[in-house]
Amino acid sequence: MTPAIRHATVATLLASATVSPSAAQLNKADRIELHAGGGYADLRASNEQAPPSGGTIDIGGAVWWSEHWGLAARTLRIAAVDRYNLVYDASWRTHVDNKNARYAVVTVRHRRFTPDGIELSVGVGLFAGSYERTDLIRGPGRGEREVIESVPGGGFAGELLVGYKLLRHVGVKAGLAAGGPWEAVFAHPFAVVVVSF
Repeated sequence: MTPAIRHATVATLLASATVSPSAAQLNKADRIELHAGGGYADLRASNEQAPPSGGTIDIGGAVWWSEHWGLAARTLRIAAVDRYNLVYDASWRTHVDNKNARYAVVTVRHRRFTPDGIELSVGVGLFAGSYERTDLIRGPGRGEREVIESVPGGGFAGELLVGYKLLRHVGVKAGLAAGGPWEAVFAHPFAVVVVSF
């Protein structure tokens, strides 16, 4: 092997070792993702008894059985309620509060990568959850008593997400989830830190 060929071979090996793979290439090897973050859930009712809306805590993950297809699950709890619906007041019943909304979403996701390594995902699936409704009940000779009941609900859900790898196993994703019917439909913008393997 001549010195010129030897030098060219060494230079090629060094160049290939120092060039970082794209985020898309990094993501190809990642089959498991863990998500943690938050957002804002805006729940709108079809009647006057609206579920609560407010800041959320989001925990979830995804398992990809191929480069482009996977199954994702996420739980959400409204941690800071910013709207109470004090609109229903009858002679015997006063609607006081809605709180403790939480739900779970399971979606089948499809993802693609741009040449710059940005991940674009869309998901379709189902959600189910509940919130607590508080009423004050009045009756003849009974005075007033508080009644708390759990209001369940669920329906179809959809997600749109944009993701980017910051490090080999750490990235971020931001997206919008929406769903219905419940008593209400919901819109939920959110952002999560992603740890992937």
